[in-house]
Amino acid sequence: MTAVTLGLVISCAIGVTAGFLVGMSAAGARLTTAPIDILRSIPSVALIPLFLMTLGDGTLMKTVVVVVVSVWPILLNVTYGVRSVDRMAVDAARSLGAGGSRIWLRVLVPSTFPAVATGFRVSLPMALTVAISAEIAGGSPSGIGGFILNASYRDFDAAPVFAAVVLAGLIGWALNEVTAALADRLMPWEGRR
Repeated sequence: MTAVTLGLVISCAIGVTAGFLVGMSAAGARLTTAPIDILRSIPSVALIPLFLMTLGDGTLMKTVVVVVVSVWPILLNVTYGVRSVDRMAVDAARSLGAGGSRIWLRVLVPSTFPAVATGFRVSLPMALTVAISAEIAGGSPSGIGGFILNASYRDFDAAPVFAAVVLAGLIGWALNEVTAALADRLMPWEGRR
C-alpha cells in the first residue's frame, strides 16, 4: 500500500499539472498528443523487468511502476476537463472583474475537479493491480503479491492464493468506495450516488 499511495500522490501531482498545461494550450496539445499516445501505449507490466534491473525490487521500483501506470488516466481526464470548461463561465467571471488567479481558483479548478476525481478513480485499481504484479514479478517477500508468490510455490495450495486474490479485490473495492464518498462530499453537485 505504501507504493500505491506514493505512486498515486506523485501521479496526481504530475497528471494534474501536465493536464492543466496541455489543456490550456492548443499548441501544447498538438505537440504532446503523439508522445503521450506512444508512452501510454507501452505495456506497464512489460516495464517491470527493466525497473527490477535498474531500481531493485523495493518500494522505489513499485512506486515507479505505479506512477507509470496511473499518471495517464489522471493527465488525460484533467486535459479533457480543462478543455470542457464552459467558456461563458470564464467570460462571465472576467466581465465581473475577476483576474487571472481568481478565474483559476473560482472557475477552472472547481470545473475541472470532477475530471481529476474521475482520473483518480480510474487510476486507483490500476495502481493496486500493477503493484501486486510488480511484487510477484520481483519475488518480493512482502505485500499481497509476495504472499501469493510464496504461497503458490511453498505449499502448492490454491486456497491461500485465492484468499489473497479476494483480499486484493476487497481492498480495491474499499478504496474505490472511500474515494467515491470523498468525491461526493467534495462535489455534491455531481450526484454520483
